Amino acid sequence: RSPVLDVTNRVTDIGQPSSVDIAGEISIRSLFESFRDSLDQHYDRRERIVKASRFRSIDITALSKRLIGLAHRVTQKPLKSILQEANEKKDEITQLFKEISLDLQGINYYRYHKNISPSIQEYIEAISFLEYLQNDRLITKEQVEKDFTDETEDYVLGLADLTGELMRYAINSVGKGDHDRVIKVCQFLRDIKTVRPRSPLGRKVDTIRQSLSKVEDACYAITIRGSEYPKEFYQHIVSEHARSYEYMEEEEKTIKQFYMDCKNEEQDRIVERMTDKGRKVINLHGGLSMAERDEIMSGFHK
Repeated sequence: RSPVLDVTNRVTDIGQPSSVDIAGEISIRSLFESFRDSLDQHYDRRERIVKASRFRSIDITALSKRLIGLAHRVTQKPLKSILQEANEKKDEITQLFKEISLDLQGINYYRYHKNISPSIQEYIEAISFLEYLQNDRLITKEQVEKDFTDETEDYVLGLADLTGELMRYAINSVGKGDHDRVIKVCQFLRDIKTVRPRSPLGRKVDTIRQSLSKVEDACYAITIRGSEYPKEFYQHIVSEHARSYEYMEEEEKTIKQFYMDCKNEEQDRIVERMTDKGRKVINLHGGLSMAERDEIMSGFHK
């Protein structure tokens, strides 16, 4: 075979790789070997985090649920004793987060965040419920981040889950006769509802609406049954419901059905005022027979 002269003035046989080719091949091989090592480290770390988070997340989620269950006992036990026990459970959960955080430094936090996100949301739900019970306010993101770095998404989704606990708390308060608390929870949920839907928050907006709806039902039941309570309490309920009515009139523009239980001719004055505003109103009272009520309702809906 005839020798040829390459550009670096080295004589090589045709068909044999030059030193330049060999160097290039080694360089490419080294590059892919570094990729391989990087991927191996990634999968090893991911497996380690998944295993650790699986068990620790179960523990975090379980402890958070116990924390929520403990908070619901506020209708039975003094708040001070509940908060003392809650702080002990919070310390346990914080320690579990610290153990997981060792593999979540720097960019790895964002790479593996989805593996621990549900546990974070559950914990935020628990501590936000405690914050509401203690201070009647929504927990801030800065308060949450005293324990660990938190994504805004987890914070908002945790608050969305909080509405379910507030709904249960409000219903329990009805059973305990704490009707003022029900009204306060209802207003608080209305404030939370003003959050604009964002994906994936949008998927939980229905939960917020359902929770609010159930608490509103409790409020309306108290209003309708208001005559069964002392006069002072009844006036308080009516005043709160009046504010709710103003809100609906402003926001919804149209009221399809509106019920009030009045002891006297006040209902006639209400009907008169609403009729003057151009609304179609009927007045159903206990003096009407079922047939008369059905006939009035039938004509009203035509």
